[in-house]
Amino acid sequence: MTTEKLKFLIIGMGRMGFEYARILARDPRVQLLALCAHSRKRERELKEEFPQQKIYFGDDWKKVFAENPEANAAVIATSEWAHLEPVLLALEHVKTIILEKPLADTLDASERIFQAAKKAEAT
Repeated sequence: MTTEKLKFLIIGMGRMGFEYARILARDPRVQLLALCAHSRKRERELKEEFPQQKIYFGDDWKKVFAENPEANAAVIATSEWAHLEPVLLALEHVKTIILEKPLADTLDASERIFQAAKKAEAT
């Protein structure tokens, strides 16, 4: 029985995003496609530790998803106040999302994420 690998994008490469990348990189069922950092220092660290993955800098998440159409999973590990935009974008492209807690920084943002995930039938 052949199982398709989960092909991950990781948005937000702070402490938790970096840990997700390290853990997922060791899992044979996973392929890390791209990592998106918000600091130049972290970008350099990622290039050293993950030389096979695409490394993006900044918050152009549309570009990350557009350039990696084979992705079928995403980790959103930005700060909670920055979850909404990348989560909504991820839900347009992938069905499997790991969203670092808390869900969002406001009840309204949490509700928008919940409704979008429900509509997308995401896991």
